[in-house]
Amino acid sequence: MGNGNFSAAELEAIGRLVGNSMRESQEKVFGKVAEGTSLKKMVQDEVRTILRKSVSGHGVPWQAPLPPEDVFRLEKALYEPAGKSDELIRLQKWNDEVYTLCSILKVHPTQLASYGTFEKQWSELSKALNTQTAGSGLEWVPTGYSSRMIEFVEIAAMVANQFQSFQQPTSTYVYPVLLSDGTAYLGSEQTSNSPSMYRASTPGTDNLTFVAKKLIANYPVSDEMTEESIVPVLPVLQASIARAMAKAMDTAIINGDTSTTHFDTGYTVGTDDARRAWIGLRKMVSDANGTLGLKQDGSTWTSALGLGLLRALVEDMKVYGLAASDLTLLLNTNMFNKYKSLDQVSTTDKFGTAATIKNGTLTGVDGIGFTLSQHVEEMQNDTGIYDGTTTIDTQFLLVHKPSFIRGVMRGMTLERVRKPLYGNEYLVSTMRTAWKCIRDYLTEPVAGWSYNITK
Repeated sequence: MGNGNFSAAELEAIGRLVGNSMRESQEKVFGKVAEGTSLKKMVQDEVRTILRKSVSGHGVPWQAPLPPEDVFRLEKALYEPAGKSDELIRLQKWNDEVYTLCSILKVHPTQLASYGTFEKQWSELSKALNTQTAGSGLEWVPTGYSSRMIEFVEIAAMVANQFQSFQQPTSTYVYPVLLSDGTAYLGSEQTSNSPSMYRASTPGTDNLTFVAKKLIANYPVSDEMTEESIVPVLPVLQASIARAMAKAMDTAIINGDTSTTHFDTGYTVGTDDARRAWIGLRKMVSDANGTLGLKQDGSTWTSALGLGLLRALVEDMKVYGLAASDLTLLLNTNMFNKYKSLDQVSTTDKFGTAATIKNGTLTGVDGIGFTLSQHVEEMQNDTGIYDGTTTIDTQFLLVHKPSFIRGVMRGMTLERVRKPLYGNEYLVSTMRTAWKCIRDYLTEPVAGWSYNITK
């Protein structure tokens, strides 16, 4: 514990919180910063000023000046954020709860009835910051979700999280792609003064255009809902928002179809449905089936023959099926149980102590891992389509993960919209993201789909 009432871990956590968790913006929830000013830089510079005053003993918000080593540690944390500590995770949780409440009630954090609880819980933080005074902490009012909430969305998005992602700087972004390596050739010793140039290699390159789509979760909150009723359900509300965003991403990746009429004719898929965001895996495989033949009829699936069907699908993916670690199986609950019942893994005489009959679980087969999702539906007809009538069949997808990339232009934000004529306020959470195949899926076997498997 340093002389300034903060432990080393707390100092680093506060610094990382400023460095990582404050969203750059000119418009803040409770005020404005100067035009062209970076909020993140402003806060960092303000902390540096406070630290210098602390060292000299003038105007310090701490009870005693900070020792120089603590000042150095905090300043370093501001500009060189490290990994997450338990303290930082707790700070981010506090930030998310305060921000959610402020967004719903449209009040300053100090006006919350529960603020005393927060202030007491973070007594050390309250000694360092006076949140009511500009220049001494007012700028630290939560203005967006911390990385913890964004990570919650990433964890909940079981399918989307299987693919490489990048920070998309603009809504439309051209991404350079190396499609194939060049070729190395045999060379010979040069014996003349004007030798021929070595044969040039030509790697396969291309550009991909990512267009970010906005996903929205709009939660109505009635006028009668008070802070006392909101506080106990904060974890439920936050988890629900995260799940809604995750479900939208996952179902778009699996079931996306930008055609005028969605291929799952049993649903009414509106123009604002997340499944309209981009072309998903099922549609990709179906569109390429005439050329690639990767839409596999699985009607012969049994516990004895199922593994053979999977291996045939892997073989049909050619070079994309060589590395099992690059593949994932997208399964629903019904299909997961079918894999657990395969003859090759269900008994101890064939699968040893890892047999499903013994431990009840299975993480993969042939080195290929499982990704479970409710959006790999189990109510298809014998063509793999949900028509609302024939719902006796199930399905699974096999995907080459490195062939797909997800762009993230903006993580989750939260806004409150007041509609007095409806007696409601709306908690609106949005994010902007894109997902795309980096190969020509019409000619490259990057995904397979097995359908018509009797439940």
